[in-house]
Amino acid sequence: MEKKEKKTNEYKLFYNSEGEKVDPFEIEIREDECQNFIDFCCIANVPDGFFKPDFTDPTLEDFCIDISELKCCLETQKVEATVNNPCNGELTCLTEIQAVRLVGCVRITANTGPILPIQSPFAVDSCTVNCSTTVCVDQILDFTCNQTPPCIPCYEIEAAGAIFAPLTDACGREVVRVQGRIFLKFVGCGE
Repeated sequence: MEKKEKKTNEYKLFYNSEGEKVDPFEIEIREDECQNFIDFCCIANVPDGFFKPDFTDPTLEDFCIDISELKCCLETQKVEATVNNPCNGELTCLTEIQAVRLVGCVRITANTGPILPIQSPFAVDSCTVNCSTTVCVDQILDFTCNQTPPCIPCYEIEAAGAIFAPLTDACGREVVRVQGRIFLKFVGCGE
């Protein structure tokens, strides 16, 4: 589920592949040519006359992801491969494999609150601040061979998480930074 950090007043929010809020968990980050995540970050300004959120109402922190412009394409690459020689040992040959490249843009919007006015004649607890960003990607998700385009569906979102942190910017304004990561899983090309 959600988790509030006491020291920094950060708020962590994680979703699993079914879109359910879950406790933060570890997901393997690959350390090779492939990249199985997309990072995002946006800033929401807290308007003058309002206090920054203290995350007392966890139903108001949330983020949404639109992946409608994210596609996979195949890129042929030549690599050396060693195969058994039926007559004598091994052979090293050039062969073709295909990089599954994830390209396009992901849109993210996030909101947090409540933000409360410094002084008001009536109680207000439903005001929030929000931010949005677009992250364009061009990264290799995985490799395959002997595929013909298009490579669909190619990936699934395994999980996503964001940290909401109230800060003061260089100009002294109160802001909320939403920094997160979308975790992807390669599922192959076709069914």
